[in-house]
Amino acid sequence: MPATATSTSTFNVMPPTGLSAGEVRERGTDLLDGLYGIVRGFSGSFSAEHGVGRSRREVYWEWLTPEHRKTIAAIKAAFDPLGIMNPGCLIPD
Repeated sequence: MPATATSTSTFNVMPPTGLSAGEVRERGTDLLDGLYGIVRGFSGSFSAEHGVGRSRREVYWEWLTPEHRKTIAAIKAAFDPLGIMNPGCLIPD
């Protein structure tokens, strides 16, 4: 898989050609699992200037401590008591 690295130490992967969408997704998941393991070992961040987003929600939530999860949920509840702003986007249902 071709990839690029910049001075900000980001890693961008270009999907391979000639594979089905399912094969690309499977290989991408395997690649991300490995990269996240390396990053976590160095106490790094899996997301930078682009934020977390829906695609990294599970990883984000998994990396938070239980205390941080409670704090995030409390902040969300304070600003969105009806739960109408991006439901399920950052905080799992």
